[in-house]
Amino acid sequence: MADNTTLNSMAGGDVVEDIDGANGTGGIKRQVMALGGIGKSGAHTALIAGQATAANSIPVVIASDKGLPSTGPASAGSAAGNSELVGGKYNSSLPTLTNGQQAALQLDQAAGLQIVGQRPFVVKGSINNGQPTYATRKNISGLITLATGFPGYSLIAALTIRIKALGSNVTTNSPLGLIVFDANPSSSTFTDNTTVALNSADVQKAIQLFQNVVGIGDAVATDTVITWTFNFTGRIATDGSGNIFLDVESWASSLVLASTNVLFYEVNGLW
Repeated sequence: MADNTTLNSMAGGDVVEDIDGANGTGGIKRQVMALGGIGKSGAHTALIAGQATAANSIPVVIASDKGLPSTGPASAGSAAGNSELVGGKYNSSLPTLTNGQQAALQLDQAAGLQIVGQRPFVVKGSINNGQPTYATRKNISGLITLATGFPGYSLIAALTIRIKALGSNVTTNSPLGLIVFDANPSSSTFTDNTTVALNSADVQKAIQLFQNVVGIGDAVATDTVITWTFNFTGRIATDGSGNIFLDVESWASSLVLASTNVLFYEVNGLW
């Protein structure tokens, strides 16, 4: 049976088409009707399974007795019945993204949104002074690398750096100097108990110079903690591995310690 076969031709019947083979080989027929705005006799669009364009789809609307999804809580502390409230995810270590990648909103442990400049951090470590006595402007321990653990090029603000020692280990409480670098000053030489040879190529990496910072505490042989405090009030970026670099120096007079490896650093701030 061929396509466009007329049914009940003597009574002006309708036309059906073959859907199971060409020119009647399948024998399965269907009747084409105008359905809303989808088609009309003589020019219709057949409905097919699967995704289609808007022009080839039957329009669907939400029933009049069903509410639309809400974009958030109806009021503070009360979620809407059909809420589409935005959520996030807590990660103890934040993800490191590359261009074009996406991630969930990052939350802290209190479900607060992680925002640059509002996340506190603390980094601690030891300063391995190789000898107990340092003359004026001598480097202590070589270049110190602060491995923050943050993704590369993280922004850090309100940075505070403290150098600490027990009072019983500090014989002469000399002022200290400090240079902070936001990238490795690899062209310069930092050797314990020698004067730093800062190369001109590394000058642009130095973001802050502190000098003549006097330690606070009791320098007599007691257990009181001696603390040299350096406050950075700007905003810096770590290097590509999330590091910051420090040059610690004895400044203005000799620093005399009871023994080697008695100094420690603590860095805290916001990122």
